[in-house]
Amino acid sequence: MSDSTSRTPFWLALIIGLYLLLGLTFSVRVPLAEAPDELDHFLYTRYLAEEHAFPPLSPIAAENPTMEANQPPLYYALGALVTGWVDMSEPLELSQNSCFSFEPADPGRQTFYVHTTAEASPYSGAVLGFHLVRLLSLLLGAITIWLAYRLGRLVNPAQPRAALLAAALLAFNPQFIFITASANNDVLTATLGAAIVLAAVVCWQQPHTGRFLLLSLLIGLGALTKAGLLALWPVALLAAAAPLVQQLFKTSAVQGSWSAALHKSLLPLALVLGLPLLLAGWWYVRATRLYGDPLAWRVHLAAKGPFVLREGSLGLRDLGEFADLHFRSYWALFGWLNVEMPGWVYWLLGLLVTTAVLGLIWAIGVCLRRDRHAQETCFYDPAALGLTLLAILA
Repeated sequence: MSDSTSRTPFWLALIIGLYLLLGLTFSVRVPLAEAPDELDHFLYTRYLAEEHAFPPLSPIAAENPTMEANQPPLYYALGALVTGWVDMSEPLELSQNSCFSFEPADPGRQTFYVHTTAEASPYSGAVLGFHLVRLLSLLLGAITIWLAYRLGRLVNPAQPRAALLAAALLAFNPQFIFITASANNDVLTATLGAAIVLAAVVCWQQPHTGRFLLLSLLIGLGALTKAGLLALWPVALLAAAAPLVQQLFKTSAVQGSWSAALHKSLLPLALVLGLPLLLAGWWYVRATRLYGDPLAWRVHLAAKGPFVLREGSLGLRDLGEFADLHFRSYWALFGWLNVEMPGWVYWLLGLLVTTAVLGLIWAIGVCLRRDRHAQETCFYDPAALGLTLLAILA
């Protein structure tokens, strides 16, 4: 074992430890409900903890106990378990800031709510519950960093330092710290998304019924966290169909090989198709029966539409603004997307991302040009890299 490999656990623990320290600082210092929709995410958790029922969804905004009631319940159920022992019946003293501005160029007006000493330490009641949910998110963020490291080891098994770099890039991404230090179901979405991709790669490389059972369970839990994670279902199905895919790319077919590949794929495909439906299907059936569609989207838009729906047709300028906003908000755009970094920071990040993508393309090209014997020494595992890239596209 090389010295760098033997010290890998130390460096990984250091990365996660520093992340937790930074995240805890964010959690304590950022005023409550000053991450996007954070108050509604917390109100969903509190409703579950106090009422032991799912919050109703109404097309009239003022009638909703939370505007996130259309979301699947897993993150909020975890939050309710963490906060169940806290009396959160007293309302939070948060009134909307009449001077609030969404414009980053309008400093001093970024807080959506007026904050008082009621939020100060020592915490109690709903304020304590809010901080406990933030702490839950922070711990989920730490798990996500570990999953990113494990996925990096599978993509580039010969270089532990590459996996450490992947973990560090995630752990010290300012936006990742900000969001995982807040109450938000996107945090569990990230954790389960990383776990699904990792499990899909492991299932491809080392197919085993128990591993496919875990992959199927993760897909089901993901569907109970956020509907967007359903986009990773085809990636899991591809991993389940690995024998068929591998047979497709074989240069010579052996008689009976297709039937053998199909036989190997049947149980994994049945698990990945069926178990998520059994685990999460009830939620989408419930939404269809109550609100007319499995995502409760029409009722949600009726309640929230006046605040979020665009006017007019979609143009190229809108798409450009969309790409710019999402790039900046992936790295560092805080508050309600109205606390930004200096412009040169985003240009530097863009340069680094572009360089990394071009470097990846170049390195893959070098590997593909080598002969088969030399290709074994390439930096990446084709299946691990391929499934990871497909997950990003999904």
